[in-house]
Formats: sequence, structure tokens, C-alpha cells
Amino acid sequence: MVLFVGFETSGYRIIAFSTSEESGLTFDQYYPLDIDQGSIFDNQGEIAYKICEDIDQLEKKLSCKFKKFYMVCQNSHVLVKTIEVLKNSKKKDIDLVIDIEIMQLMNLSRDDYCIAYAKGQVEENDMVGLDVCIFPNYFYNIARFIEKNLKIRCQAIYSNYQVAEKFMDGLSDYFAMVEIRQEDLILSLLDNGEVENSIVVDQAYRDENFISYLNSKGKILVFGDYSRERFNELIQSLTSIEIFKDYTSYICKKILEEDRKFSLPGKNICASSRHRKNILVDFYSENIRKSKTNIYLVRSIILIFVFYIVMTSQVFMANHSLNKELDEVLSQTRTGETRQYEAVKKIDGNIYGLDIVGVHEIHKKLGKMVKKIECNDSRLLLEFEVDDKGKIRSLMSDKVLNKASILSINSFEYYVEEEVEHKREKKPEDRLENEEESEEGASDEDRADEKFELVKEKVKKKKNKYAVKIEIKDGRKNQKE
Repeated sequence: MVLFVGFETSGYRIIAFSTSEESGLTFDQYYPLDIDQGSIFDNQGEIAYKICEDIDQLEKKLSCKFKKFYMVCQNSHVLVKTIEVLKNSKKKDIDLVIDIEIMQLMNLSRDDYCIAYAKGQVEENDMVGLDVCIFPNYFYNIARFIEKNLKIRCQAIYSNYQVAEKFMDGLSDYFAMVEIRQEDLILSLLDNGEVENSIVVDQAYRDENFISYLNSKGKILVFGDYSRERFNELIQSLTSIEIFKDYTSYICKKILEEDRKFSLPGKNICASSRHRKNILVDFYSENIRKSKTNIYLVRSIILIFVFYIVMTSQVFMANHSLNKELDEVLSQTRTGETRQYEAVKKIDGNIYGLDIVGVHEIHKKLGKMVKKIECNDSRLLLEFEVDDKGKIRSLMSDKVLNKASILSINSFEYYVEEEVEHKREKKPEDRLENEEESEEGASDEDRADEKFELVKEKVKKKKNKYAVKIEIKDGRKNQKE
């Protein structure tokens, strides 16, 4: 059992169609609405709730559960118009023309409508006809409400004139087709079998001028609820008509056979005129597409934001981990340096284990007497020379060498040249000259000294030196051992 919901100007129709029965039409009832046509946008929830109640009662009456439903809608809010645009017009140019010629002219908001259009054949002046359908979004909102509350899946939302154009054969023989409904009719003007314009005509506007216009144009195809008394006068007044019987059952069956086989989102329709009969615009899919696009956009933004947070967190954690590792390495390095420093302190700042300051003081004390120094990590061997044996005791008693022990003292002789003065008797000739030059009255002692002269000579003298070898041990090293 499949459910069909049809919207008219002043109410809606609920149809239950069975694919197992020959006639198919199990239930068909019209439900009037006590809501003004202009206030439907503001009362969508109330209308949807009432429809849900009626469907629920129908399920109880038929003892069945509907799994899916179709909506076929056309009222005064559904606008169909043909406009002309340049054949190479882009989508943004077409949207601009639609905004100017339809939306702004009729004071309509794009947020409240779904727009579908299809291009016709190119004319001689490089213009192309654009068949535009303005479809209100509240039909989609009502369908979503039914889905949510009754758990019935909406298969599609179609407009009446497109369904008739799709499934009625031989339309090229007619000037127009008229679908008669409960309180109004849909007049669709045809051009070569394709709908050029479609309007909903209220009962109040069906006068003699209207009938005269239809009779003057050509043959008309009439279908729908044409048996009602209020339309008898209209049917009898038309001179060239053809009546299509059992239209409701036929259309329901055709829709189910197609099962949205050729349904496309409305804004994507740009087919040539010879293929347009193979296209059935599903306004439900169009709204779903728009909603999904918005949802995908929001989800993409959220995913990008989450990805940014995750990456930022990972970078932060990586930096935190790296800083922690660096701190640990620095801590270990500092600990190692401290241990090394402590080890160095244990040998008083000397990498060989000796007191460098002490060695310097010893060398400063002995000066040039030092002949040889040998050292290792446990002791210092020092050789120095003195020319007086008494100096050895004096040096060893000094505080600089008070920890030293004498290993050996060796004595050796050496010769040095020294310049000495001594008196030597002068030569006779030198002595005579001196006597003549000496003054008279000189004493005998002075005359005796004049016989001698002071002479400097270099002589070699023997001297002794003492080579001393001492040892200074590292007391800290010995304590460790």
C-alpha cells in the first residue's frame, strides 16, 4: 500500500493506492483547510500535524502501515513562467534574470522557494526560452514533518503540471490541458506538446471570457474530478475537448512504475526541449540536496576545526614531551657534571691527583736550583742542586718542603774561573820613571809602595756542589689505597 498526498488551493487530498488490486485506488478523500492561502508559510506545523492525524486514522481504518508516500502539489504559490535569456547565459546570469523578472516583481523571497528551470530551443535572435518553476519550500517541510512523526519515507514531491506532461501521451494535438480538482482547476498551456505556462484558476475566475478564450485556441484535454456539479457548466461550455477517464489511478500507477527513475534535482535541469518529457523534477530531492550541501558545509567546517585542535594538541604534546626529554637530559648532564666536579674536587683541582699549587710554590722557592721534575698521579720527584750543604737542611725545614723526603744527596766537584788581584814588583824602567815623577819630600813608605803594582789575573778554583733528590707523595692517594 502506497500513500499519495495531493495539495490543492484550499485543502489537501489523501489517496491510498494498492498495487495488488486491479483498480488500485483504495482510498481517495479531500480534506479542506480553514487557513487562508497567504498564511500557509506561517502555519506549516499546524497543517503538517493535521495531515499526520488523518494519515494515522487512515492506517487504522485500512489496518495497514504505509512505508512510503509521494506528494503531488500545485496551488497559487507554485508559479510557472517562460522567460527569455541569451543562449550562452551562465547560471549566475540566469539567476539574476529570474530574480528581476519573477522574484522581485512578485515580492518573493528565495529562502522560501525552490527554483527549477529548463532551456528550450534557441531562436533566431540567439535567445532561448527558459521554463521556470517557482516551488514553495513549505511542501518539503511538511513532508519532513510526516517522515519524522509517522516514520514514513517520502519518495518524491512533484508538481501537477509536470506529472501530467510526463505521463500523458499525444499532447502535441492539444492547445491546453485542464486538471479539474475539488475547488479549482489547473490550466496548462501547451506548445508542441510541452507545457509553456501553468496556472491555478479559482472558481471565481471562470467566467464567459475565460471560456471564450479556451474555445478560440483549439482542442483541450480535460481530466481529474470533472464529474462534480460545479464544473459541469464549464465542461458543457467547451466546444473542443477530450476527456481522460480514471486519471487519478493512471497517474498513481505511472508514478510507481517510474519510481523516480528520471527524477533529478530541480536546479540541475538544463535539458533540450526534445528530452524534457523524460525529466520529472523532484523538489524533495532538490531540498534534500540543498540541506545536505549545508550539512556537509557545516560538517566540513567542524571537521577542519576538530582537525586543527587535534593537530595543535599533538604539536603541543610533542613539544611538551620533547621539553620533558630535554629537561631529563639536562638533569642527567648536570648530575654527571656534578659527579665529575665532585671527583675533581677530591683531587684538589689537579687531573693528575697532585697539588699543582704546591708544586708551583716549590718551584718558586727553589728557583734556578731545580734541575728536574717528574710527576705522576701519586708522587712528585724533584732534583735540585745547592753549592752549600748547609742549605739542604734549611730548605727541607721550610713549610713548602716539610712533607718531602730525601732520596739521595750526591756531591761533585767543579772548577770556575775567578778574577783575583795581587801585588807584583814593577819593572826597573817603570820604577825609574815613577821615582822622577814623585815629588820631593815623599816618605819612605810611599816610595816603597811605588815599587809594586796591582795586577788582575784569572785563576781556576775548585768548588763543590750537592745534587739532592727528594720525593713528595700524595697523601690523599695513599688514604684511598
